[in-house]
Amino acid sequence: MIFRQGAWAALLGAALLALIVAPLSAGEKPCISACLTRPRPQDQIWLVSTRELDCVDCRLMAPPKPAVWKYDALQCNWQPASVDKLLATDNPETPTNIFVHGNWISFEGSVQEAFTYYLNQASYAPSDRPLRLVIWSWPSTRGRHPVRDVRAKYARTDSEAEYLAWFLGRVSPRVKVSLTGYSFGAPIVTGALHRLALHGGALDRMPVPRVEREVSRVVLIAAAEDRYVLAAGQEHELALSRVELLLNLTNGCDSALKYFRFVDPCARPEALGYHGMAGYLGVHAAKVEQIECSAIVGKQHYWRPFVTDPSLIAEMRPYIWFDDAWPDAMVDLALPARR
Repeated sequence: MIFRQGAWAALLGAALLALIVAPLSAGEKPCISACLTRPRPQDQIWLVSTRELDCVDCRLMAPPKPAVWKYDALQCNWQPASVDKLLATDNPETPTNIFVHGNWISFEGSVQEAFTYYLNQASYAPSDRPLRLVIWSWPSTRGRHPVRDVRAKYARTDSEAEYLAWFLGRVSPRVKVSLTGYSFGAPIVTGALHRLALHGGALDRMPVPRVEREVSRVVLIAAAEDRYVLAAGQEHELALSRVELLLNLTNGCDSALKYFRFVDPCARPEALGYHGMAGYLGVHAAKVEQIECSAIVGKQHYWRPFVTDPSLIAEMRPYIWFDDAWPDAMVDLALPARR
């Protein structure tokens, strides 16, 4: 059967539309329902937004100025802050988890998603271990033309990786850092780690002393990036050198990632979150664990089942909290299939 050009565009648009999370109504300031989202008193929650920053084609020429807020649990609101104020709270006893959301979600929606993720993780966290959560909100609000916009957002992940690498390069090297990337958040995370290994988060023409920081732990959820990207000779090949452990949560039934190849009609990449990791990883292969989650998530491309299922929370906990001793209650859970 021969399709007209308009029909092909409609078909491609439908496939790429599935890479979207339906956006919530956006607000100029972060807004959270206080009665439902009171964090643990020992935890810190920060919000870093790059939504007003331009794209960068290569390394940064000047320090970026993202908007930063800290959540005030007593006042149940967000207080304006800065990167310097955030970094002033660096503490080797407090692990930092950076959560990077996926595509086509509003500013307010990204905060709501991160809070859902945090509250489910915190409900199983040890009471004597504080956590600092950094919500990384990037410009992913839906554009007018679906296919063009999805490709533009995928290209934007390169700039976001540069910004995140710059931020990571300024966190105290003694702080334990974990990173969680969902969908298009995954290439931001792996790209940032590659750049951190490459130039330490330095600004272009403004070199900084190389600091050997603690290696990170990483969770990739339904990763919308090339399955070969971390292999030797590939785009983010240095990322695993900055990783202690990496958990890749895949879904081989994901109806959106099945069509991921359309984000780049020339390269036609296969999604890491659909097919699993591929290529030569060398000595870094032992750092990687992959779990197929289709029995839990089904065919949908949606973040919520991944971050609310108790068995997946148990799997993610050592990577996010640096806590390798699971509570006895979690050991008997039926966990998904590893590979």
